[in-house]
Amino acid sequence: MTFILSLCTRANGRAHGSYDTLIHSPYLDTLPSPDRLRTPLHFSTEELDALKGTNLYGASLDRGRVWEAEWEQCLADVSTVNAMFRKGLTW
Repeated sequence: MTFILSLCTRANGRAHGSYDTLIHSPYLDTLPSPDRLRTPLHFSTEELDALKGTNLYGASLDRGRVWEAEWEQCLADVSTVNAMFRKGLTW
């Protein structure tokens, strides 16, 4: 849920700390912005292609599939509570 709140904060153009009333706000403020994430799960297709032939390439694809499945489950769960809120969430 912390991840979703962080995404919503950024998706709505709000700056870090806009959820000051949340107990998790100090933690959210420590997370890097999406443009600063430099792990293979955030690489462009071209960057990921450079890893072909290595263990990291396959592991990154596997982990990406797991994250996407978790994301789909999260969307389904959020939809049962608030369909309008779900429409605002994007991968």
